[in-house]
Amino acid sequence: MKKAVTMVEIMVAVIVVSIVVAISLPLFPKALESTKAKYAVVALQQIRTGERIYRLDTGFYYPSSGTVDDEDSINEALKIYLDTREADWRYEIDSEGVADEFKATAERTGGSAVYRDKTIIIDETGQYQGEGTWPLPLPGQ
Repeated sequence: MKKAVTMVEIMVAVIVVSIVVAISLPLFPKALESTKAKYAVVALQQIRTGERIYRLDTGFYYPSSGTVDDEDSINEALKIYLDTREADWRYEIDSEGVADEFKATAERTGGSAVYRDKTIIIDETGQYQGEGTWPLPLPGQ
């Protein structure tokens, strides 16, 4: 006697797979944004580490005054690697004219309208601030 799969078993398997896909598909964009936000947090941590080393060498944070929003200049001055091919984030460092303070900002430039134009900020103390709704809590929050 041959054992075979019945049409009912195949239909049940297809229905179960369809339910799993229907549940998980709406969660994918949020998971993707969460991953991209984590990338920005890591990049901001890189900037902060580079700033601390730069201050040890020069006595002040980069830039000594004003704002720098060119990732290549940031990479060169702080000896870090922000992936400039990554078009989802724009990075900026602002010293606000004070040599012993800085704020590094990551601004979301791509993605869905829900997350676009949102920012994550880190300062010299390592404190994070986020503007807008994020799919993950920022470190320390």
